[in-house]
Amino acid sequence: MAIEGRQRTWSECEGLFAIMAVGLYVWAASQAAQALGEPRRGGFLELLLVAPVSRGQLIGGPWRAWLRLYAAPVAALLLIRLVATIGGQAVTWGIVTLQSGGSSFAPATVSAAITVVDSAADLVALGWFGLWMGMTSKNTTVATFKTILFVQVIPWIVIAIVMILGALTISWSRIWRNVSFPAWFNTWSPVITIAIPAGLIIVKDAGFVIWSRRRLYSALRVQASEIPKR
Repeated sequence: MAIEGRQRTWSECEGLFAIMAVGLYVWAASQAAQALGEPRRGGFLELLLVAPVSRGQLIGGPWRAWLRLYAAPVAALLLIRLVATIGGQAVTWGIVTLQSGGSSFAPATVSAAITVVDSAADLVALGWFGLWMGMTSKNTTVATFKTILFVQVIPWIVIAIVMILGALTISWSRIWRNVSFPAWFNTWSPVITIAIPAGLIIVKDAGFVIWSRRRLYSALRVQASEIPKR
């Protein structure tokens, strides 16, 4: 009962983080979409392009301002997630690892670190892609919606399907093919189940960042000079 109580407590902490993360992600995407989108729709960005200001300054300024705005809340949120994930993983997998003669602390810590890096990568991708969506959308609401949809929702669905297929494959191997996995696999299974989707998410985020940066630097002048959509 004590273990179940601790597990419930840590699950509630992780649930609180999930709610806070959703709010922060939407806020971050909205602010990024406004950074260049509002000046572009007001015609101010086009005026800046004829001034002695480089594209790097035009793009880097809003990006650095966005980073300063979110540095403190992101650090607090990631700290909450780090503590909650370590505690939750340690409680959840403690019995399994102790039965196998190991310790739950190392897998829990590694899992927490992976999760924190994953969350940070998501926010960076939301920032860069939000800047580009703000430039190409008719208003901030549409830009925010598209940013969340493309960076978070659609990749999450795809990765969830991949993980479900992987879990079914492992279950099929255990049940129908009588494949036995080594003891270390049971100890580090929570890390594996977190590392695989986190790795896919980080690759996805890197792709969004690289693509968005290239589009911003190559098509900034064209987008700024177009008539704003109504």
